[in-house]
Amino acid sequence: AIYGIGVLAKQKILVSLILYKKWTCEDFLCSIIGLYLLVICTIYSMPHDSENQVQTITKHKSAEEALRRQAQLIDLSPDATIVRKADGTISFWSKGAEALYGYTKEEAIGRKNHELLKTIFPRTMKTLNSEFEKEGRWVGELIHTTKYNQLIIVRSSWVVDDLDVLESNVDITELKKKETAL
Repeated sequence: AIYGIGVLAKQKILVSLILYKKWTCEDFLCSIIGLYLLVICTIYSMPHDSENQVQTITKHKSAEEALRRQAQLIDLSPDATIVRKADGTISFWSKGAEALYGYTKEEAIGRKNHELLKTIFPRTMKTLNSEFEKEGRWVGELIHTTKYNQLIIVRSSWVVDDLDVLESNVDITELKKKETAL
């Protein structure tokens, strides 16, 4: 229950909760799950007519569902798919990455990927980054270390999208062993 405010204000707060998962009211006393909270924050600018509110909610819900579906599809791939910021901070870690490296999503997200995986590069990082920045993509072989200190060779593909880097890694260790045996 939300006390001390009008119906329209209650609707705006509930819509904001649904869309932004945040409280958005000014100096209102709000009651949730039996706990009284004094919430002081700014009301998000939202359309005042209910038709626009419904359209806004529908668009946000559709976008959230599309992102959720894309993440589920990526998780179907056996490839280790990692999304990282330009500074190397991991922001997405797929189930394929969990299987290949042994780190859970919770253990990996927020860490620097090349530090976590103790990456050994084929050339200097400066040269590799220069190639990557010039082309907007890079494909090559890297040596990574799993959570269990096992060295693996991966075929790594990087592409840049705005500020994020999508990295896809496939374990080719056994293939390399067979090539060496020939």
